[in-house]
Amino acid sequence: ASASKAGTLLRNEKDAARAMAEGEVVVGYVKSVLASGAVIGFGGSFAGFVRKASVADRFVSDAQECLSVGQSVLAVVETVESSKKVFLSLKESDIKEKQKKAAAQRSKSYFAELRKLADLEEALASTQNRSTYRVGEVVK
Repeated sequence: ASASKAGTLLRNEKDAARAMAEGEVVVGYVKSVLASGAVIGFGGSFAGFVRKASVADRFVSDAQECLSVGQSVLAVVETVESSKKVFLSLKESDIKEKQKKAAAQRSKSYFAELRKLADLEEALASTQNRSTYRVGEVVK
């Protein structure tokens, strides 16, 4: 496979490419290693391409220095092109940065949900203090 065709998805994988978001961290495996990079598989015929410059944080003259066929990898989706090509990065610095941002977003969402729950509990407590209801009583 040539480097220009390595990231091309098959027609039946069109939806899988659309589902991948730029910046997303994904798990895959090395399908093949080329001098110009590597093909990363995600199951079936769905695959993306890692350029040699995106294989590691250090300079790599040949992707085979760092990768071997069958090796599992974490990758960041760099781009998803309209021509159904997916380009990835295996750089540890890229992956850590994306994971940090995702963790920060999850934390922000978590604390926002906690605040909503606290507000609901407070509203419920203030409602219960205003009056006493009996079992079976209709609340207006």
